[in-house]
Amino acid sequence: MTMTSIQYLKGIGPKRAELFQKLGLATVDDMLFYFPKKWEDRRLNAKKEHLEYVEDVPVIFGKILSVRDLYTSSSLRIFKTVMDAGGYEAEASWFRRHSPRFDVFAPIKKDVKPGEKIWLVATPEDPLFKTRLRVDEYYRADDLLAQRAHINRIIPVYPLTEGITAKFMREAMFKVVMEHAADKGEFMPGRLLARS
Repeated sequence: MTMTSIQYLKGIGPKRAELFQKLGLATVDDMLFYFPKKWEDRRLNAKKEHLEYVEDVPVIFGKILSVRDLYTSSSLRIFKTVMDAGGYEAEASWFRRHSPRFDVFAPIKKDVKPGEKIWLVATPEDPLFKTRLRVDEYYRADDLLAQRAHINRIIPVYPLTEGITAKFMREAMFKVVMEHAADKGEFMPGRLLARS
């Protein structure tokens, strides 16, 4: 079962399977034994521990109060939102190159609207102003897959290749582990299990 080609997994297909092949991933078994290079602590309001291979990543959750779509004098566009992050206001920004053919923020505008609640994975624009953020990833509050695979937990960070994003890799690996790991049974040596 686990020797199944990954091209038959939902969301992958033949073209993405070729990209995964560059990482040496051709079967479900390959994916099950493809381990993270490090971990990110994306828990909200958790006591953070400084551990080797675990990087602390800023995450906020809150309600959107307002949004603005700004054009700069260059070809850059900025989409800004102010949100109530539970006792304080944070200003978060997305940056995109302007395109005369389409609205570069159209997908974001569908989700990021006043009154909606969202999760942000974001980097402070300045160490002195930690409530002014540059958004790396965002997730709607009602996105249950996101809450299991991407935020409010310690997440795996996998080696990538061009054409596969960190987000897509996490989702693919999460689904494979949830759907196929039980088929493998226990593979840890007994001496290691005895120490845990």
